Amino acid sequence: MKKKDYSGIFVATDWQQPIPEYVFKDPNVDGVIIRLHWNELQPAYDKFDWTLLDAGCKQANSAGKKIWITLAAGKHSPEWIFQHHVRKINFMESPQEGKSGKMVAVDVPIVWDKEYVELWKNLLQKLAAHLKADQMTWDAITMMKVAGINERTDEIRLPAQNELSNERGKSSNAAEIWQKAGYKPDLVFNVWQQFLDEYSKDFPGKVLSMAIIPGHAFPTINKQGNIVGRKQVRDLTQDMIDDGLARYKGTFAVQFNSLYDTGGAHEMVVEAGKQGAITGFQLNHVKLADPPCLDDHSKCDEDMFKRVMDNGVNNGACWIEVFQKDVLAYPQAIKYGHDKLTK
Repeated sequence: MKKKDYSGIFVATDWQQPIPEYVFKDPNVDGVIIRLHWNELQPAYDKFDWTLLDAGCKQANSAGKKIWITLAAGKHSPEWIFQHHVRKINFMESPQEGKSGKMVAVDVPIVWDKEYVELWKNLLQKLAAHLKADQMTWDAITMMKVAGINERTDEIRLPAQNELSNERGKSSNAAEIWQKAGYKPDLVFNVWQQFLDEYSKDFPGKVLSMAIIPGHAFPTINKQGNIVGRKQVRDLTQDMIDDGLARYKGTFAVQFNSLYDTGGAHEMVVEAGKQGAITGFQLNHVKLADPPCLDDHSKCDEDMFKRVMDNGVNNGACWIEVFQKDVLAYPQAIKYGHDKLTK
């Protein structure tokens, strides 16, 4: 895998939606990230719906764009898996650490159940076989986002919020719920290793990227199974990064999905880059996914978006993931970023 295969501007397409043609027409877009929910991709154990995946790959091939693929499990796991001896666990959470002002229910599978592990591996095997059937598509795929240990997105995490209150109510105490379910960090770490190995086996020669939530991705339970303060538990995310670097250096990537003009280039990603990881960033969705200038017809702030590009490049990014509407709102800054990342 050469640096040019994972460098540049990549568009994180809307989850489970067709990709608009304007994304493919922009010469400064290097590739697209096709983002799919597990329950939509595999509506039954023996049934797969490849419609959106195939359509996106066909468009990318016609436009000469690279293809990255990511899946989301967690709350987007299909209901049928719970008839296969996979346990479900329920939480109430306030997204964005309460800043959203919302309270939402999140139901996720217990990822260390052996049946869950086998079902996710089976999904990856079937996905790889489908993609390999079209040589042009297989050759265009340069990155797979490692997933399977998820909450709402493809970020590697589990519900971990402890009793946060707002006007909508109170969130669950995630640590207490996980403790009753038998959670221990080593159980999840073992699953991570199995999934990373499966991705490597099924998608040989592709970059394997881990999207991280630094410091808040897992419940505050130590190796003995006891609930402790956040500062008293080792960050499991760091252990996963260390494992990826130890076993897959050269193809292992780390990214943080919160880049903006003055922040979001997390030191954990930067440090992973110093240790040999391939690194990149996705934009902060709340701040940058839906540019208001497109709706109110004001002038879009290209200078601000160029600062976003500089922030990523200056912190070692090989790629920056933007969102679909950013392609329309900031064409000059997209070119600016593309030129810097691919030079």
